[in-house]
Amino acid sequence: MKKVILAMFIIAIGFTSCKKDSNDSKEQTVSLSSLPASITQYVDSNYPDASLYEAAMVKHATAKYIVTLNTDEELAFTENGSYLGDGEKYHNQGHKDKHHSHQGHHGGHHGNTTNHGIPIDSLSSSIIGYVTTNYPAFTVKHAEADSTCQYGMITEVVIFQQGVAPIKLYFDPSGSYLMSSSRLMYTNLPVVVKNTITASYATYSPKIKALKLDLANNTVAYYVYLFNGQTHKRITIADTGVVICEQ
Repeated sequence: MKKVILAMFIIAIGFTSCKKDSNDSKEQTVSLSSLPASITQYVDSNYPDASLYEAAMVKHATAKYIVTLNTDEELAFTENGSYLGDGEKYHNQGHKDKHHSHQGHHGGHHGNTTNHGIPIDSLSSSIIGYVTTNYPAFTVKHAEADSTCQYGMITEVVIFQQGVAPIKLYFDPSGSYLMSSSRLMYTNLPVVVKNTITASYATYSPKIKALKLDLANNTVAYYVYLFNGQTHKRITIADTGVVICEQ
């Protein structure tokens, strides 16, 4: 009898220890509203085409916070909100839990989505075919619908490859390729573009990053993100400095 009791006691201790270890290594979901202001400001300025989707506090790691954008990109920050880098590198002991501090699932995943998210397995064969043919080493991680002043409703697809900056591809409702985009510093825009922005939107300030648009017709345009207090604008402007449209 004593041996049975002792064995049960040892099992109970082992179970408690495993449970404690699991809790210690688990990342804690936090609300977006609890994040330091410096994190939300950093994302707003440097990822103007994206938004915060969910967040977690990390235990036993250099990073204090890992945030996920609605594009499925992950960013890591210190306790005071200083940017560290790719959040994938800062998950506890290499273990990555999917958190849900926002309702629904990632737009690029299967099932119901939010923020105009589109399940990857529902993308048209023409979109999947374009990615497979032109970006064979990339993986589709996110897709969503967006309304643009230039093309109306379009489908945005974010593709990833390890060690490479994410690429965003744009398709019209029929699945035809429209353009791709990449982020760049506003200061690196062509002078003629910046001159137009300064002259035409004197009361607005530009965000740190803009988007370079490589169109299917081999021309180049830009998305420039401006703000004046709580008022925000996205300007579509050609590389010649001509404003195409704004929203």
